[in-house]
Amino acid sequence: MAVEKELIALRKDYKISQKQISKAIGLSEEQYRRKELGQYDWRATEMFAIRNYLKPFIGPRSLNDIFSTKLHKMCIKLARKGLKMNIIEATKKALKENKAITTPEDKEHGIVFVPTNSMPLGIVIVPTEPGLEKGEGIYKEKWSSASKFWNPKSEDLLRDDWELF
Repeated sequence: MAVEKELIALRKDYKISQKQISKAIGLSEEQYRRKELGQYDWRATEMFAIRNYLKPFIGPRSLNDIFSTKLHKMCIKLARKGLKMNIIEATKKALKENKAITTPEDKEHGIVFVPTNSMPLGIVIVPTEPGLEKGEGIYKEKWSSASKFWNPKSEDLLRDDWELF
């Protein structure tokens, strides 16, 4: 737990008391003071409430601008619990647990990515469901073969909703 230096600085710059913020977010002044000093952890709802309270003063700043250390630690904790991750965290965990990674949209379309340490393969794209192929007037299941080519866009690399499959 760390002292929230940025939060304290913002509060002082705009002459906002601990009493004002604590009242606005539903904490006692003592609870707020202890959290601001890093003696207790913030809840995510409290962090959002503080940001919303400060919005008229600081504009559309992100939570990272106010709670950078705390927010980073919370994201790591969530990733370790197996929730959504960025692609780096997901890849490391997938390699460690011998699993594939996917995004909600790709999962819905039956596609997963298998990261490897193999030079010729890299990340393998694997279908999780068969497609349908029309032949002789009827549809038959047809499994696509795995593909080793994936050309990610920057938005793919910046996503934070990767998950293990």
